[in-house]
Amino acid sequence: MAGTWVALNLAGVPHAVRPETHWLREVFEKLGPLWFSVQASRPKARELHDAFAGALGRFDDLIRNGARMAPASRAALQLTLEVYEKLDIDDTIGTELLVPYRAFPALQALVGDGFAISDAGLAIEAQTDDATAIKWKAGGAAVAAPGAIVAIIDDGVGVAHQRFRSAPDRTRIAHFLDMTTNGLDTSGPKPTEELLARSWTAEQINQLLAAHVEDTDVYRAMGLIDFKQERRQPLRAATSHGTHTLDTAAGEASGAGGYPIIAVQQPAQVAEDRSDAWMPQTLKRALDWILVKAVDLSWEYGRERIPLVLNCSVGSMAGPLDGQSDMERRFTQFLRVYRAGDDRLAHVVLSAGNNLQARAAARHKAGDKCPIRWRVQPDDRTPSYVQIWLPLVDAGAPQQVAVRLCPPRGGPATAAPSEREKVVQWQVDSKVLASIYHQIHRRPGNKMRECITIAIRATADDGDPVPVVPAGTWMIHIDNLHLDADAMIDLRVHRDDPGLFVRRKARQSRFEHPDYVEFDPVSGRPHNDETREVSPVRRQRTLSAYAGGTDTIVVGGYRRSDGEPAIYSSSGPTDGGRVGPDLAAVSEESAAFRGLIGAGTQSGSVALLNGTSVAAPQVTRRLADLLAAGDGVAELIAEVEGFEKAPHGPHGSYKAARPLRAGRGRLPRQSPRFRIRIDD
Repeated sequence: MAGTWVALNLAGVPHAVRPETHWLREVFEKLGPLWFSVQASRPKARELHDAFAGALGRFDDLIRNGARMAPASRAALQLTLEVYEKLDIDDTIGTELLVPYRAFPALQALVGDGFAISDAGLAIEAQTDDATAIKWKAGGAAVAAPGAIVAIIDDGVGVAHQRFRSAPDRTRIAHFLDMTTNGLDTSGPKPTEELLARSWTAEQINQLLAAHVEDTDVYRAMGLIDFKQERRQPLRAATSHGTHTLDTAAGEASGAGGYPIIAVQQPAQVAEDRSDAWMPQTLKRALDWILVKAVDLSWEYGRERIPLVLNCSVGSMAGPLDGQSDMERRFTQFLRVYRAGDDRLAHVVLSAGNNLQARAAARHKAGDKCPIRWRVQPDDRTPSYVQIWLPLVDAGAPQQVAVRLCPPRGGPATAAPSEREKVVQWQVDSKVLASIYHQIHRRPGNKMRECITIAIRATADDGDPVPVVPAGTWMIHIDNLHLDADAMIDLRVHRDDPGLFVRRKARQSRFEHPDYVEFDPVSGRPHNDETREVSPVRRQRTLSAYAGGTDTIVVGGYRRSDGEPAIYSSSGPTDGGRVGPDLAAVSEESAAFRGLIGAGTQSGSVALLNGTSVAAPQVTRRLADLLAAGDGVAELIAEVEGFEKAPHGPHGSYKAARPLRAGRGRLPRQSPRFRIRIDD
C-alpha cells in the first residue's frame, strides 16, 4: 500500500475553497454542479443581481455556461442591497450561485476587484424548474398582524402535525420549503418549483388537510414519503428531529391561532454526511428564502417587518470559531437586512452543540514536537477530516507551520510536509487515499489565518471496489516554521456521526492523549469540568462552528433535576470574543430520564429527544413572546428567575422547567463552563 506523496497546486480550482467539497468531488468523481457562495462589494453585488435579472455585463459568460441563481436568493440580494444602501453599510454581500462544471472557468475569471468565492458545496442531483418569480412586497391587507413569526431550519419537519394547526383543516405553516427534491410523486396541490427545492403555501397545505385525515396521507400527497422507496425519508419514522424542535418552539402557541411559522426541511444528504460539504450551503440558501418569505408575510399584514425569531438546532464541529467564517457572516447579513436598523426585530437562536465529550478539539503549542494522535475508527464507511487553525497573523507573513500525516501502517516511508496554497496527496496506484490542504483565509485589518485540512478515505469499503485506508491511530506532526513557541494551534475533528435513521455506517473519529481524563476518579461518572484539562485534548472550545460570532443567541443545555450542566453541552470560549453560550435551558429531565418529551412525527404521538437541540427552541418560544410584547433580549436576560417553559406536547402539561439561565449560560450551581475567559 506504500505509494507516494504528491503536491498539487490549488490555484485555479475554485471548489477547493472548501476542501471537503473538493475531496468528495475529485476523489469520488462527483461531477455534478456545485453551489458556490460569493462575496461581492456593493457595486459588484448590484451588477450580479441585475445580470441574473436579464441585464448585460461581465457576468454574461458565467450565465451563458449555465450558472443559475435561485429566485429567492436574487430577491434576498435585492433586499440586502436596499438595506445596505439605506444604512450605508460598508461591507461585502454574500449570495449563492449554482454553477455547472463547464462554467467553472468563467466563475474563476471573475475573482478579484470586489468579487470573491467564499465557499463551495455539493448540489443535489435533481432537476427542478425555477421559473416562478418571487412576489414580495405584494400584499398590504388591513388585518391584525401577528405579534411574531417563528422560523425553523431543521431535518424532518412534520408540517401536517396537529400541533401546528389553528383548526383541524387550517395550518399555521405560512410557508414550507423542502430542499430534498427526492423525486417522489405528488398527488396534491402542485408545489412551487424552487431551484433544487419545492415550496408550499398555507393555502396548499390547508387543501391537503381538508382532503386527508391522516398525516401520512398528507406527506404522501406532498411527495415527502413513499413506502416503496428505500431512500431516507425522515417523516416515515416515529420520531423526527424537526417536528420535535418546532413543537417546542411554536407548537400549540397561545393566542388566536398562534404565531405563523416558516419552515425549511433540509436535504436528506445533510444527515447522511456531516462533513460540511452540504450543511453550510443548505443553511445559506434557507436564510435567503426565509428572509424573502418573512418580508412577504409582513407586507401581507400591512407591516414593513413583523418581529422574527429563527431557530437553528443544527451545527458543525470544525471551523475557525472566530466569527469570520462565511456561515457566520451570512447570519450577520440575514439579521442586518431583516432588522433594517431596528435590532429588536429579528434574532437567530442556535444550539451550542453536543460535543463536550467527543474528544474532537485539541490545542497544540507550536513549540511542542510531540505529534497529535488521531484515532480513526474501523468499519467507518465515510471519509474523516481534521481541521488545523493557526493564530491570526499579518497578511503576507511566510508559511507558519508544515503538517505531516503518518498512517498507522502501510504508508510511504517519508511523510511529505504540507505546502501553502497546495494540496499534498497520498497516492497509491493513481488512487488518492489522503490529502492535506494548506490554505490562507483572509481576515479584516490586513490579517490572515492559515488552515490545514486533512481528509482521508473510509476504513471500510461497504462492498464497493474502492480503496480504503487503515484504521487506528494516525499521527499528525506539526513542524513549527515561523510561529512563537508558545503560540496555540487549534485542531478540530469534523462531525462524522450519522443523523437520525441514517443507514450509512459513519463512525466518529477523535483525538487521543494518555493524560486525557475521561471519567471522574472518585465517582466514576464522565468528567464534566472543562476548566481542569491536563492534556492537549480539550472540552473547552467545543461550541458549534456556526456559533463563533456574537450576533446570534447560543443556547446550552442543563439537567432539570439538579441543575447540573448536561454532560454533552459544548463549551467556549471562541476566538471571536464569545465566552460561551448566552443562555442554558433544560435538555434533560434527570440523569435517569434522558431528554424532553415533545411531539412525535404523527399527530397524537410523543417522542423523547435530548441535546442542546431541544434547549434552543425553548429560548425561541420565549423570545417570540417577548418580541410580540415589544420587548427583546434584554428582558429575556432579566428573566433569570421566574421563567417557566410553557407545557408542550400532545400529552398535555407536565412538570414545569426551571428558569432559563442567563448571562453566558450561568447555571443554578454556577458551573464555570460558561464563565471561562480566553486567558484562563
